[in-house]
Amino acid sequence: MATPREQVLCLPELVEDILLQVHFYTLLFAQRVCKDWKQIMDQSPRIQKA
Repeated sequence: MATPREQVLCLPELVEDILLQVHFYTLLFAQRVCKDWKQIMDQSPRIQKA
């Protein structure tokens, strides 16, 4: 079972807000680091516009 900290850090909205603050090239690398991050990026219209 995930701890409360892990549950908060896994919120797609929070990850999306963080990813929106990084440079475009960082996003390209981030999607290779974590499958969950890639899924969030693929499904986020806000990130797609960035």
